[in-house]
Amino acid sequence: MPQVIEALIEVAYHVAARRSGEAELALGIIAGLRRLHRAAAEESVFAAAAMRGAIGDLLLERRLGEFADENSTPPPPVSLPAEHVAARVAMAVFEDAANSCLAFMPLLPDEEGLAIASRALVERLVSVLGGVPDYGTLADRIADPESRAARWLAEPWGREAALN
Repeated sequence: MPQVIEALIEVAYHVAARRSGEAELALGIIAGLRRLHRAAAEESVFAAAAMRGAIGDLLLERRLGEFADENSTPPPPVSLPAEHVAARVAMAVFEDAANSCLAFMPLLPDEEGLAIASRALVERLVSVLGGVPDYGTLADRIADPESRAARWLAEPWGREAALN
């Protein structure tokens, strides 16, 4: 089942890449992550926090991988492109791919499907951007400000719990 989820993301990437530039692809991937996060937040606050934690762990792992040696400094985080109308096709493609991934979630234990889809999207985002984005900026972009999870994470105790 994990291979199916990864294949869905891969197909979405190739479909969107034929119609979009790199900035639009990045925005499409972010839209896919936003859709997954919204679904996780609808399930529970903890599922959304787990997804954000998994994304943070992956970005940290990639960031640490940028160190050539112990004395080197990694490049600064890459910036995320500003949202614009031209990205609507890529956004729709990745949102549909995220919806398709969600159909497989009940077949996998716990939040495994969500983690697989999130990881595949973040890996693709890092590849498209050519570097690691800032976690806080990405987390703000994928969060639905109206969700229970966003309200919970906005509280000082919620953000602290999500970071630990």
